[in-house]
Amino acid sequence: MLDMIRQFAEQLNHDDIRKLKREGESVASIARTVGVSRDTVYKYVEADDLSPEMPVQKRRASKLDPYRPLIEQWLDEDAENWRKQRHTAHKVWERLTTEEGVKVSEARVRAYVRMIREERKVISRALRFKLSATSAAEGNIGFLPETLMLM
Repeated sequence: MLDMIRQFAEQLNHDDIRKLKREGESVASIARTVGVSRDTVYKYVEADDLSPEMPVQKRRASKLDPYRPLIEQWLDEDAENWRKQRHTAHKVWERLTTEEGVKVSEARVRAYVRMIREERKVISRALRFKLSATSAAEGNIGFLPETLMLM
């Protein structure tokens, strides 16, 4: 509650400072009137967005985090298998519950496997882009004149 009161009072200061500056007051007189330093007045006058930053939620540890290396190993082994023989999220859930004895819902495993696959997709795209960007300048251009200058 005290934080909300402080935040409200601070917001009033922001508004007062900006209003006084629009009315033509000098920075020094605004600082004296509001009771803040001139640097603070400059900061509030020049700021575009005075809304408070939203807190970022920390990702809680998943029940499946200890089993991530095992799940990734299964998915890595799948790269060598025929497409229809690869692990689905359901198959991963079955193996975790039967072989490892993990008590977890299938929906949680599906979401976890989806997250791992998305992470791998992002890394794969980044590598593919990096490789294509570096090798693009090394292409064979047989139909163009030899004195072509690329900029």
